[in-house]
Amino acid sequence: ELAPADGVTLADVLAAASTPADVVTHARACADALVALASVRPGPDDAAGIGTHSLADEATVLARWAVAALELAPLTDVERTWLTGEAARVAQELRDAAGASGTGDAAPVLAHRDLHDGQILCADMETDAETDHGPGGGVRLTVLDWDTAAWAHPAADLANLLAHVDRLARLGRVRPPVAQGFNDHLLDA
Repeated sequence: ELAPADGVTLADVLAAASTPADVVTHARACADALVALASVRPGPDDAAGIGTHSLADEATVLARWAVAALELAPLTDVERTWLTGEAARVAQELRDAAGASGTGDAAPVLAHRDLHDGQILCADMETDAETDHGPGGGVRLTVLDWDTAAWAHPAADLANLLAHVDRLARLGRVRPPVAQGFNDHLLDA
């Protein structure tokens, strides 16, 4: 849908939060969205034409991003060494988890594949006594940019979102206790 969307990015919500308790409702809303996506299964005829993205495919994407970062980012020697080692380690873990099938042992689910704090807009919903917004509370999420959607491992979007929130803390854009609290609440929910 090409239309304006209300809300602010999840990154902005986390940056404005003072305590981990300030982001519980947003973590629950994100968890609800991830559970909803994970409940979608491909039909016999994938009418939407959405392709698959295996764990082995993700290892290839990771390697491509690491090469681009090494070529383009102003990294110190220590950062370059860390990035090279981490990219190789995680890519190998993905290939190992993929096994012979290339997809691992989990059934594929609908995945955004680029889910991060900037792709999620959060808007507070009006609440009243007659409305039950469920465990996500009164937060409405809009997820942007579905151009990389695919049938993928159920942990793909969760892992990407967790890693990006950790990155916000490492960059100093979000207080580390808030980032950790969001991630903990997301995993709990």
